[in-house]
Amino acid sequence: MNYKNVRGKLRTARKPDEGWLHEWFKQFYKETNEVHGGNEIARTVKNLIRSERTFIYIVDGENVSMVSRARNTPNGAAVNGVFTPAPYRRQGYATEAVSLLSKQLLDEGNRFCALYTDLANPSSNSIYQKIGFKKAGESLVYHLME
Repeated sequence: MNYKNVRGKLRTARKPDEGWLHEWFKQFYKETNEVHGGNEIARTVKNLIRSERTFIYIVDGENVSMVSRARNTPNGAAVNGVFTPAPYRRQGYATEAVSLLSKQLLDEGNRFCALYTDLANPSSNSIYQKIGFKKAGESLVYHLME
């Protein structure tokens, strides 16, 4: 990715962002078919803000996309929680946000960045390939129900 063409900046999400981030995560979970209750979303947002793992991509003063950092390993880190609200889609904002966070993670000394993506979503997959991510495998998630 050519960082000279990046139009915005990435900043760490802060406590005043909680309300609207809650709405973004609610939309994100709905679109990814993940079931989360309102209290669970609120806890998730609070934890991500407290641990400084969610970042807001801002262009011309507007919050246009978000991305989070996830698991760290001794050699790498994972990127997740990539979301752009409908009015801002198809403008390259998610690509730029993921690129900037990935670069930041590598600049911190990580040897690699990983991310999980839905193989059925060609839009996000093309974004990640454009940045330089390569498919390393497939996984399956099981949920144990009581």
